[in-house]
Amino acid sequence: MAYLKFFTRLGALVLPFLLLGLSIYWTDPFCLLRSPFIAREVKEKSAFPLNTCLAKLIEFEQHPGANILLGDSRMGLIHPSEIERVSGKKFIDMSYGGASLNELVDTFWTANKAVALKSVYMGIGFSLYNDYHFTNRTEPAMAIIETPLLYFTNRTVLKGAWYTAQLRYSGVDPGLGQPLISPDELWKEALQDDSNWAERYLKPVRYRARLEEISQYCRQHRIDLRFIIFPGHADLQAIPSRFGLDDQYFQFKRDLASFGPLYDYDVPNELTANRENYKDPVHFRDPVAKRIVRDIWGAGTDGSSRSRKVGDPVY
Repeated sequence: MAYLKFFTRLGALVLPFLLLGLSIYWTDPFCLLRSPFIAREVKEKSAFPLNTCLAKLIEFEQHPGANILLGDSRMGLIHPSEIERVSGKKFIDMSYGGASLNELVDTFWTANKAVALKSVYMGIGFSLYNDYHFTNRTEPAMAIIETPLLYFTNRTVLKGAWYTAQLRYSGVDPGLGQPLISPDELWKEALQDDSNWAERYLKPVRYRARLEEISQYCRQHRIDLRFIIFPGHADLQAIPSRFGLDDQYFQFKRDLASFGPLYDYDVPNELTANRENYKDPVHFRDPVAKRIVRDIWGAGTDGSSRSRKVGDPVY
């Protein structure tokens, strides 16, 4: 009788965890377990936006490629399918919304361990070249990949599993990544975010050293490393000057140019003055993205030209 009570209590204790583990395996919100029960397209809406870093590192671990794109949400506007259409080259998008330069550098070394890299294009804005701007989603994501048991205890995975189940079986879309404010409010919020980073600017001693290390490694191993400064709206371009950071801003460009070929689109011109080209001061619209792809990867450039069609390059 005592044994029966013991196993009954043990079963009551273990059952919730067992059910939780089964639900995560069934939904597999970030595709780590390659569970076949729910289509990837569902998870791209219900879970991936919760942690794009985790989703993309898992995908790269499973399907590595030698040509990668690194950056924040601005690089995410450059579609690998468009690059392949104009150049015939396949690239993997390893950009993360809200990324810091720390995450870009970590992703480079992580990808380099998985495959012999051939070509790396890194999109960096001035706000990222700031030692104060630090986030770290890459280390926890790699820990989950290396130790899959952590997948079953991670809060973001649990939330993704819930959202995935809701969308798949109830049709309830969590609406991740959809703005909840008006376009004007979104515009002001983006400017405020960039102003906050400028106000907390810290000379990028650490980031400069980490990029220089990557640059030297790429030269030694014949990896084609290139940098892109994407076009920000004129409102965004005014921020460094407003905070007395003009010298630091131009040093940022000189530093990138010393690390590798630089495509500099962040210059005052017709494109950056026209608000219709932007969703907000940071994020340009698709026609601009396509022009950038044609300019950098288009026929006849072989990836070696500098910004010609969308503003003259500074370097």
